[in-house]
Amino acid sequence: MASAVSPAAMTSPKYFAVWIWPLTIIAGALTVGVLLRGLGISENVYWVDEVHTMLRLAGFTKDTMTPLLKQPLAVADLGAFQGTAAPLPAALQALAQHPEHPPLYYVTAWGWLALWQPDFGHAVGLLRWVSVLFGLLALPATYWLCWELWQPASARFSSASGVAALGLAIVTLSPLHVLYAQEAREYSLWTLLILLSGAMLLRSLRLCGRKNWSLYGITASLGIYSHLLFGVVMLAYGLYVARVGQAKQLRAYLVMTAGAIATFLPWIWVGLQQRGQLKAVASAVQRDTSLGYLMGVGSRNLNRVFFNGDWGAANLLIVVLGGYSLYYLWRCHRSSALFLTLLIALPILVLLTPDLLWGGIRSTRIRYLIPAYLGIQIAIAHLFATQIGQHQGWKRRLWGLGLGLLMLGSGGASLATTQTAASWAKSDKAVYYPAMADAINATENPWVVTDSSTTYLLALSRLLAPKTMLQHVNPRRLPQEMMPAPDANIFLFDPSPRLRRVMERRYGPLELRVEQNSRFQLWQLRGPS
Repeated sequence: MASAVSPAAMTSPKYFAVWIWPLTIIAGALTVGVLLRGLGISENVYWVDEVHTMLRLAGFTKDTMTPLLKQPLAVADLGAFQGTAAPLPAALQALAQHPEHPPLYYVTAWGWLALWQPDFGHAVGLLRWVSVLFGLLALPATYWLCWELWQPASARFSSASGVAALGLAIVTLSPLHVLYAQEAREYSLWTLLILLSGAMLLRSLRLCGRKNWSLYGITASLGIYSHLLFGVVMLAYGLYVARVGQAKQLRAYLVMTAGAIATFLPWIWVGLQQRGQLKAVASAVQRDTSLGYLMGVGSRNLNRVFFNGDWGAANLLIVVLGGYSLYYLWRCHRSSALFLTLLIALPILVLLTPDLLWGGIRSTRIRYLIPAYLGIQIAIAHLFATQIGQHQGWKRRLWGLGLGLLMLGSGGASLATTQTAASWAKSDKAVYYPAMADAINATENPWVVTDSSTTYLLALSRLLAPKTMLQHVNPRRLPQEMMPAPDANIFLFDPSPRLRRVMERRYGPLELRVEQNSRFQLWQLRGPS
């Protein structure tokens, strides 16, 4: 039987290193994590990706919603199309029109909405709490993955506990994870399953056993149903097992992976049926880019993971820190270094290679590289934990100061982003929705007209007064389609140049009210209606 810890032992430096400071960091990180992920969740701007979520849960898509807006609809009448849970077959049919998003998150969100059935005004905030829950579960999952990476080969408990505690804290305070834990999208669920499947894989390699491998297979099946790019994560895990595992372990991995792919076959069939939609999604990221541009955006995105900023050339400091963390890890713990390197490198290569060969901006979408950022964050956690643990005197204080600045900068950046209406995690257009809504709501009997994407109009609608009229028009058929009330204040939201010209000829001069650029504007009719 283990003897109780004496009071003298509890005050020793070794006991403090093993237990007290990791537990203090864990308790503080979890507390801050809950607060950060809950702040401002209902006030944040509703944007087009979340519109897609709401529409599909209600059994609609953008294509089926657009004809409905050909006739004027009041904002108060949109609740039937957003914030409600349609019968599950209708929701699944809408989801099947967009197979680029596997259904696990959406089915979960559908169940949440079906349980509460809120009105539209509260549905967005309520649905975001599903992502908050997944984001919070990702925190202990981070701890577990770090523990599995270092505990088996560690001669000291403090090595694994210290790295795990810092890894948890860094992910907790990261603006990347805070922002995506506040979005009605699948990315916090994907993050959770990356971490859980990685930890379960390492546990299976360490302990073997049919039960452990079966649990890994379950997390892999859930992971691939959370995001298509989880397939790249599975490939990274497979290369790791092939390098460090025994033949029996590799066979077990292959069996579980085959099982996960088999469970995904129904959705693969859906994708084959909707090849045109998948091609449209692929073409949407086609751009003429250069290596310099991609590297610049990549370094900026890495800064946003930690500090939510853009320091220009100084962004390279974060790149250097991440690179040195991996280099240091390779020097002292090759197995963990291989695991994290594959988790970082594979997603980057899969997205960057087609960008370089055929042009595109896949690698600039920060949410697509969540596995890589997790790997970098865990490597940095290991660097600081080991340096603080092995040094004494001024060197320990210097590393402690660096860790403090990293934590303070990340936490401050995350707190600041939760207090703003829109952030880089949303469309750049979303920043302008509040100003546009203020201009529209300041008038009597507003009538908002657009020939742009219906989802932009629906995103704006959450900020508009209930009696505001909305209409999607075709400029070529404007006289037949648009019959505003005589006292209506007409606004053109994101209009094409053709729509502006037709409106000016028919109704009179327009006044520019809000402008992002020449392609996203709000105009108000000043002529007689």
